[in-house]
Amino acid sequence: LGVVFSPDSKRFYVGGGQNGNVWVGDAIAGQIIGSVNLNGTGKSLVTNPGDPLKVGNNTPPPNRFNGAYPGQLTVSPDGRYVYVVDQASFMVHVIDTTKIETGVNVNGDILKPDNFDAVISGVKVGRYPFGIKLSADGDTLLVSHVGVFEYAQLRPVSPTGDDNVDYPLCYPGAGYPDETKYDRNIQIKKVDPRNLPTSLRDPDGIRCGYVPADQTYKVPGLGSPNDPKSSSLYVLDVSAPTAPKVSKIVKTGLLVGEKEDGIVTYSGSHPNSIAFGPEAIYVANGNNDSISVLHPLTYKELGRIKLSLLNGENRKIKGVQPVALAMSPDKKTLYVAEAGVNAIGVIRLEGKSGKLVGHIPTGWWPSSVAVSADGLNLYVANASGRGATPNIIDPPGNEDGSPKHSTLGTVNIIPVPTAQQLVSFTQRVYANNGFVEQKMIADNNNPIPNKAGMSSKQIKHIIFLNKENATHDLIFGDITTTRKGVAVNSEPSFALGYDASPNHHELALSFGFSDNFFLEPSVSSDGHRWLTNTYTAEFEETHWPADYGGRRSEADDDPEVNAKYPGRKGFTDANASPEPNDYNQHGGIYMHLKRHNKSFINFGNGFEFALISEPFGTEPTGAREKANVPMEKVVRDNSDHLFPTYNTRIPDAPLPEDPTRFSRFGRFKQVFEDRFVDKKSGECKLPSFVDLYYPNDHGGGANHINPTGQAWGFKRYVQDNDAALGMTVDLISHSPCWKDTVIFVMEDDTQNGFDHVEGHRSIFLTISPWAKREYVSKTHTSLSSIFKTIDLILGLPPLNQYDAAATDLRDFFTSKPDFTPYTFAPIAYAKGANSTWLALSSAVDFTRPDADEVKLREAIMKSEGLPRAK
Repeated sequence: LGVVFSPDSKRFYVGGGQNGNVWVGDAIAGQIIGSVNLNGTGKSLVTNPGDPLKVGNNTPPPNRFNGAYPGQLTVSPDGRYVYVVDQASFMVHVIDTTKIETGVNVNGDILKPDNFDAVISGVKVGRYPFGIKLSADGDTLLVSHVGVFEYAQLRPVSPTGDDNVDYPLCYPGAGYPDETKYDRNIQIKKVDPRNLPTSLRDPDGIRCGYVPADQTYKVPGLGSPNDPKSSSLYVLDVSAPTAPKVSKIVKTGLLVGEKEDGIVTYSGSHPNSIAFGPEAIYVANGNNDSISVLHPLTYKELGRIKLSLLNGENRKIKGVQPVALAMSPDKKTLYVAEAGVNAIGVIRLEGKSGKLVGHIPTGWWPSSVAVSADGLNLYVANASGRGATPNIIDPPGNEDGSPKHSTLGTVNIIPVPTAQQLVSFTQRVYANNGFVEQKMIADNNNPIPNKAGMSSKQIKHIIFLNKENATHDLIFGDITTTRKGVAVNSEPSFALGYDASPNHHELALSFGFSDNFFLEPSVSSDGHRWLTNTYTAEFEETHWPADYGGRRSEADDDPEVNAKYPGRKGFTDANASPEPNDYNQHGGIYMHLKRHNKSFINFGNGFEFALISEPFGTEPTGAREKANVPMEKVVRDNSDHLFPTYNTRIPDAPLPEDPTRFSRFGRFKQVFEDRFVDKKSGECKLPSFVDLYYPNDHGGGANHINPTGQAWGFKRYVQDNDAALGMTVDLISHSPCWKDTVIFVMEDDTQNGFDHVEGHRSIFLTISPWAKREYVSKTHTSLSSIFKTIDLILGLPPLNQYDAAATDLRDFFTSKPDFTPYTFAPIAYAKGANSTWLALSSAVDFTRPDADEVKLREAIMKSEGLPRAK
């Protein structure tokens, strides 16, 4: 997360993240020569005192402990003291570099890996400290924070050892932001998953299948999202480094609940970066697309520099995402890394304010910016670089085949442009992001309106059916032409084949699908944020690469870790649902719908949080919540509380051998027939938007569905998912809702297979009477295109810059409907699991999406014989 050089440029210091240490490097030799352990005495990085510590080749310390998580750092002007933020303990640690013993053996192993005595002091700060900056005199340290809440682990004081008793919360007990301030008592009632009521929610609390009996349960409160510890700037007096102290806490940006442009702010401001100017201090508010200007002595907010690239009514649309600041040596120009638009913003300073004068194009998601000492060059680190390559690495167990690994960061070295060049660069940034005026597309009676604010006359209901992890080629690679003879860009050798997903195939060949659809996210963690039209903030963008690289983990049930390192209760690992640290200023799709009075219902998303467990026998929700992470209240109030989240031990579709067993489609069908079709009038009462989650194409353990019965291979999981999709379309298309409904089908990420085009290319289906039949779209589209089209159908304005600028899906639709219903395609279910799947899948952690995605992809490809011989 952080690297800093000593003033003489001879040493460098790097935050060690999950290792809990700070690495010490020799800049001239280009070698790590030391380490400082922040976990404290008794938590050595090595097994035996005196052992050297190996460095490099992704080798973790033998005694890596879930403790400190050091991030960004800064060095005192004389080079003696290093200050480092710790996102796990919510502290700033002070290291005296004169007390660090360095040295390596002939193998390059560190001889003194702990150096406990070098950590001379520390001070408690706010939630998830992120940015850190020291004043020129070295006496004042500023620390910015991007977190909102400190969560509580729900482990009882005296655990019984029976999780059914110790963790009875199977669904979040409170909704953000209204219900999180105080402790909340709710009723937990026992239900039978094979005999569920049709009601979506219990007015007194929640209903769980695994609890021994009804009970009252207290959900600990979290306080206000505007607490001083939340989204704030801490001013620390470090004039005595052995005794640092907090002297002031400053709020920058907008408070939760505050209105801007007539829209209530939904999230924290996320101050993430700091720069000292000649007459003011500047703080980037990542969620507000603004930079706060602070008085250099009182720290009072004097104003804000707004960073929107858009004009008029569109100026309120968010998504610029300032994440890093750098001051020019002459103190006349402030540079800001604008991660959301792949640019560096150029701000000309004017006294205690500043003016945005242009933008410089960069790589994908610029995360850091620095200026050369002579002020002539910018150095920009881009977290996602130039994107991903085709993920076709062989053998399948090579981690480079994953989009998370094939997306490599880059560094741009950019000469500071002249005023004339800046005008040209700015135009390029606008063009790159689609922020240019375009001719109005002809209406042609298309069911999708050609401009915002004009709702569709033909389509009233949208089913947003989302699934897990498939590439285009894994599912549709064997479809090389449509039934009309149009070529499809597919690779058959990477495909599971028709028998794995006959309903996917029939729907693609009968309705509309795409061979040019890509996902913005790379993994489930960021994927499920994007599935709610929530673009990922710096908290998530720095989280998921560390987590998926095995360098960041949650606290689990360890009481010592939970007590001393509260930040780890918010390290969500691969758990997928957005939580308050993730929310955008205007919220996601659900808040967008509520704001514009559109009805919606959610089946299965929104409650897979940190510390969750998802074992067998937890139907109907599939979850044990072990921390008091709140669900969005707008989602909680519009969800089926008896529909499961991700849990590979719950089938997507009814099992032929046990048809009364609880399944996701079974529950959806029960609710649909009882609540959304009027039995007397035959009227469709489906909400405007239905979020429906079928995750089992992710794959699961061989004995997850049947612990003592027939094993499942990967193909059987895909067939289960295929059955749920086919049954859902059959159900809807034979109902009164069919005539004015569209079903969009997509994945959250693309980690389970190969794709010969690019690592983020995935499946996409458009199913409706108003969809073109036997059609393949060649238009470049993405998740943002789906949300843009949802906006157009429902007459909504754009929610953020991504859906505002995206291509829409109008080419999928026709003014001449075909109301012929779809009939479920029979499936020849695979029997048992082969020895390769049994062996390789046994090493995969299926407790969370993508927990072992490299091992899972290897198990899939090898057990299914992929890639096939050509």
